[in-house]
Amino acid sequence: MLLATSLENKTSESVYHRDWRYLYLVVGQRPFKPTCYSSKPTTVDPGLVDDALVGFEVTCKPVGSIEVVLEDDKDRIKVTKDLQPGPS
Repeated sequence: MLLATSLENKTSESVYHRDWRYLYLVVGQRPFKPTCYSSKPTTVDPGLVDDALVGFEVTCKPVGSIEVVLEDDKDRIKVTKDLQPGPS
């Protein structure tokens, strides 16, 4: 599964937009670590947005809610609408 994502820098300093920001993808209540990542540049200046592609090798059916867990489990990106977790 390939996910297109973006990072908006709302701080006053440049921030890194690297693969370590994306911990894992949750599909069918199972975690899948990233298998590939692409972003240029690797830093985002204040007030700007950077786009990235994050790939995951998912080995189960894509059912129920799907979300990406971000660094240090601080936040999550919903990939699907508000659905219940899929069957295990």
